[in-house]
Amino acid sequence: MSGIKSVRLEQTPQGIILAAYADMKIAPGSFADGDVTNHASIAPAIADVARAIGVSAAHVSLSESKSYLFETAVAGRTKEERRIVVEQHLDELVPLSAG
Repeated sequence: MSGIKSVRLEQTPQGIILAAYADMKIAPGSFADGDVTNHASIAPAIADVARAIGVSAAHVSLSESKSYLFETAVAGRTKEERRIVVEQHLDELVPLSAG
């Protein structure tokens, strides 16, 4: 069974705390081998979970086998300059096709 798990963290004077948590099951057949097979069921489920924990924007990820995370230092003064630098070197940074 697949599902969406979500947390909302808050900064307090005592440190970061878990402010909200939600766990929602997704309809069977929405995922197969880590790939989304039923896009129509995923977006509303993500929106429902976001509402449940009180957020209006979120970072969403698939399992590690289907995602790639990297960190890099980028030169540039503006957001546009940094975006161009990343795009120019994307094939060197990420071992996946840009498409």
